Amino acid sequence: MSIADLVERHPEKHTRFLLRGLRRARCRNPKKGIEVGVSRGRNAYNMLESFPNLHLIGIDPWEAFEPEHVSRKFAADFFEARPRVRQHRVFRHIFKTQEYHEQNYEIAKATLEPFSDRIDLWRTTSQQASTQIGDETQDLVFIDGDHTQANIDVPLWFAKVKRGGILCGHDYGNWHDWAGHWNVKPSVDKLCKDEGLSVRLFRCHVWFVVKSTTHEWLEEDDASTITRTRRRRD
Repeated sequence: MSIADLVERHPEKHTRFLLRGLRRARCRNPKKGIEVGVSRGRNAYNMLESFPNLHLIGIDPWEAFEPEHVSRKFAADFFEARPRVRQHRVFRHIFKTQEYHEQNYEIAKATLEPFSDRIDLWRTTSQQASTQIGDETQDLVFIDGDHTQANIDVPLWFAKVKRGGILCGHDYGNWHDWAGHWNVKPSVDKLCKDEGLSVRLFRCHVWFVVKSTTHEWLEEDDASTITRTRRRRD
C-alpha cells in the first residue's frame, strides 16, 4: 500500500470539537499557530482548511519511545490474557516501532501538501522547538503530544501565546490522567490557578485556556450563526 493510499483528511472526532471550541472562543482569523504532536497531519489539515490565513508550525519528533508507566513485559502478559483488548483504540498507540513513526511522517507530509505554503513541519521535540519560538508571538497553540510531559509543555507553550490568544489541547481528564500515567489535567489546572484564568472544556477531552481575564465566549447559537454565515459566503 502506498503513502497516498494512507492519507486521510476528514476530521478526527476531537478535531470537530476543537474547531467548534475555537469558534466559540471567537478565534476567527488566527495568523500564527503551533501544533505540538502532528502524527499523520489530519488535525493540522483541518485547522489550515478552516483558517485560510493561518500559518502553522507542526512539531513532532516522529520517534519511538517506551512509556514509563507500561513495561513491554506487562503489556505482553496483559494482552496475552485479554486478546480482544489488543486492538482497542486506547492501547494501539502504546508501542509503535520507529518504522511506524517514519511512515506517519511521510503520511503527514503527503496529507499537508495542499497547504505547503502555510505549514512548516519541525521534526524535533516540543521542548527543543520552543527555544526557537519567541514569547507572546502565537495566536493559537494546540498541544496533543507526549502527555507525560504536560507539566512542562503546558506552561512552556502558554508563554508563547499572545495576550488574548488561545492555548488548547487534547486529553484533559482522559483515563490516563486519572490513573496517573499522564498529567494533562493537573498541569492545565495548575496553569489556570497560577495565572488567574479558567479552562473551558468540550467533548472528547478537548480543553481551552484563553490568555485573557476578560474574554467572553460565544453562546452555542451565536457560534452556529457564524458557521452558517461563513458557509453561505463560501
